[in-house]
Amino acid sequence: KGCPLDTDGDGIIDCQDDCPTQPGTKENKGCPVTCVDFDVNPVYFDFDKSLLRPEGKQALDAFVSKLGDCKNFEIVVNGHTCNIGSNNYNQGLSERRAQEVVKYLITKGVGNAYIGSKGYGETQPITSNKTDAGRQKNRRVEFTLY
Repeated sequence: KGCPLDTDGDGIIDCQDDCPTQPGTKENKGCPVTCVDFDVNPVYFDFDKSLLRPEGKQALDAFVSKLGDCKNFEIVVNGHTCNIGSNNYNQGLSERRAQEVVKYLITKGVGNAYIGSKGYGETQPITSNKTDAGRQKNRRVEFTLY
């Protein structure tokens, strides 16, 4: 009746769809999302805190967007701390940070069958703990994708 065709029903009309017989996303010009490796930026935390900062939530939202519907990735969330505090306390804090990120990702639709967490305490600094700036960079969560 004069309506443009959308053969695959993805909401992108065939004349604008690079893959008119396979459902896809608007961002991918109508083609299915293919899973590719990508880097994920660390999420940083305030001293002695495991609550996500607003910029951390934005970084996680960007990560979820990149991940899309790709279910072939297994995600391990790795928590870290600076060296202030006891080893036992920092181990627990790093685990709480990692678990906070896992909870956030699950609320954003990342399947919990594909996600886990591990805390490393202060054992894996990425820079020196001798300065405030260095300690800040060590208070982080990083991601391993398999």
